[in-house]
Amino acid sequence: LSKYLFRYPSIEGHIKARAHFVNYLIREGFKKDKDKSYDGLGIENVIFACSTTHAYNMILSSILRDEDVVIMTGPNYGLFAVDPERMNGKVEILDLKEEDDFYVNPNDLAKKIDEVNLKLKEKFEGKLDYTPRVVAFLNMNPHNPLGKVMNDNNCKILEKIGDVCLEKGVFVIDDLIYRDLTFDRNNLAKPMGTNAKYFDNTITITGLSKSYGLASIRAGMVVANEIIIRGI
Repeated sequence: LSKYLFRYPSIEGHIKARAHFVNYLIREGFKKDKDKSYDGLGIENVIFACSTTHAYNMILSSILRDEDVVIMTGPNYGLFAVDPERMNGKVEILDLKEEDDFYVNPNDLAKKIDEVNLKLKEKFEGKLDYTPRVVAFLNMNPHNPLGKVMNDNNCKILEKIGDVCLEKGVFVIDDLIYRDLTFDRNNLAKPMGTNAKYFDNTITITGLSKSYGLASIRAGMVVANEIIIRGI
């Protein structure tokens, strides 16, 4: 029995558990050491949640204002499409196309962001203290429900998505919950945050229930810039 039961636990999660998770992230390709454009990876960059759904909800609570927009693909995971609406935000759909083999087309994403931001400016400029805008793109990798995976074999798509969102000032919410269920164990989904260029603009979510096929394990994890983690 712990002799420290009189203390409140950290809301971020136990420091040793966060350290173990950081070590896992480093093994999976996240960069540990800082350089001129990257602060490195440490326990201040991770936080635990009750599930990825809970994590997603907390992320939106931190970055989404009234009428702001989250872009996600069509089709998508419906519960994640509902959450922004419940917070007085909006969802816009980027349809996946057969000619793109049902992967995200970065050029279409860029056009969608510009179109939505223009509509929001025309509708709300001067009516609020701020102009609502596209704040995030939900990047499901592997995709739910289509199962499309962006890995080292086609990482150029992922990099172009990262470049578009970085240029447009749109966070990538990188949903990796199904990563450990892919058939090709040698080519798992590549986390956007493993590229230091995109780390500060990426909010990574993952969890245990799908990884181990045990739905009762309610544990989610978030990886992000320290400012985002403190907001959560």
